[in-house]
Amino acid sequence: MKKLLFFLVVISFSSLNLLSKQNQEQPIILKPVFIVEDISFAINSMNSIEITGTEVEVFLNCKNSLTAFLQSAQKRNKTVKDTIHCEITLTTAQNIANFLDRAKFSASQAEQFKRFIDALVESTKNYKP
Repeated sequence: MKKLLFFLVVISFSSLNLLSKQNQEQPIILKPVFIVEDISFAINSMNSIEITGTEVEVFLNCKNSLTAFLQSAQKRNKTVKDTIHCEITLTTAQNIANFLDRAKFSASQAEQFKRFIDALVESTKNYKP
């Protein structure tokens, strides 16, 4: 009897574990289209902010994502005025936007900031759950 009860408990926990894994959400992937020079602007602007120790990992993740996009554009011989299609998680996009909100840049760079943020926002409109 104890073996049967143990067997039923094991099956129950296995079933719950399987269900919980199925219910875990996949990260939302956005596909923004950036102008190459706007990616460079975002990297430079993010480098100008002050961060706390708890933000280091998130900051580096965001910066590395943007750097990878820029390197991809360079490998494809894109000019600074060309566009590049990127893939980025919603969480990373939100973190980049938050870091850029803290950045200081000249008024002449306002258009680059707006284009970059608009590209992120536009990519959320194309997301279909």
